[in-house]
Amino acid sequence: MLLDEKAQELYVHAGRDHGPKPAQTLRLRIGQGIAGRAAAEGVPVVAENLEQDQRFVPQPGAAPAGSTLLSVPMIAQNRVVGVINVRSMTARRFTDDEVRTLQLIAGRTALSVDNARYRETLESERRKFQGIVETAADGIVLIDRSGHVVHANGA
Repeated sequence: MLLDEKAQELYVHAGRDHGPKPAQTLRLRIGQGIAGRAAAEGVPVVAENLEQDQRFVPQPGAAPAGSTLLSVPMIAQNRVVGVINVRSMTARRFTDDEVRTLQLIAGRTALSVDNARYRETLESERRKFQGIVETAADGIVLIDRSGHVVHANGA
């Protein structure tokens, strides 16, 4: 699940669901449900019996809840960017090693997500800037620190 920063909601971006319909429409507010709690607190959250866990938010049409769920926040630059959920269809306890391993995976994934978002923002700003420069009525010339012309609009 990734964090929609404007809405402050987690949404399913990718996953493997074993039910009739993936929970692609699932959105959880920060603090809501098990994944939302992991995002709010910035620490792994384990639910060992989903059917009895008050925090669990079942979704109509989604796969059966399973028995055990581990939610680990993806944190990059001290910000939560999402949550990785792993569930077991049978009752079990996640070991400390499994939790640590998923935390390592979540950390690496968070960096990738953060970098991808940064690149998207940078590209969007580049397109805006280019649009302004190219449509300006006045001549605009961009020169690098060495004095070389890097770009000139058509005006």
